[in-house]
Amino acid sequence: MTERWGPGSTGTKTTDTEAEALIRNTYKVLLTRGMRGTVLYSTDSETQEFLTGLTSKAG
Repeated sequence: MTERWGPGSTGTKTTDTEAEALIRNTYKVLLTRGMRGTVLYSTDSETQEFLTGLTSKAG
């Protein structure tokens, strides 16, 4: 069993199976979020130019 931690944690125990399911779900969410596109934005003009250079090479 693994002890949960983090904001709002009650210190409840998690089984290895539950922990694996949580980890798998986390990766699924992170790997499927950018399927329709990703927006890169910066308020810094130098960073904007850098990001534009990166994206223009990819497209």
